Amino acid sequence: MNHWATWCDPCVDELPRLVRAAAGLGSTAEFIGVSWDLFDHPGVASKVAAKVAAFASSSGVGFGSVLFTGTPAELFAACKLDVEQVPQTLVLAPDGTVIWHKKGMLTDDDVFPLIAAAKAANARSGTGSA
Repeated sequence: MNHWATWCDPCVDELPRLVRAAAGLGSTAEFIGVSWDLFDHPGVASKVAAKVAAFASSSGVGFGSVLFTGTPAELFAACKLDVEQVPQTLVLAPDGTVIWHKKGMLTDDDVFPLIAAAKAANARSGTGSA
């Protein structure tokens, strides 16, 4: 789960690394982006969602992304985030346990640990998918 926003330069800069990690995992794990675009740039949710989808598509993102429409406090509580920043990336086990958490922009050195954590979460599930 990658928390990001179109207005966040480090989020945009890390997108190629996320795409590379997703490709490295294939169907081993499900990637999802959670856009914070409404937090600092309010607007009509449907229009902002269309903007986020178009941006992700034009950036070559091959995984789904959702626009969070609740309050920041609701998101932070639901995802158990202790830092209110984008970007940040988490690998979750099927039971919701955080296996790996990168606060800030992914570097090239983070791609392999992200993939390894997702594979570990998959193995931990015993179901064949994380």
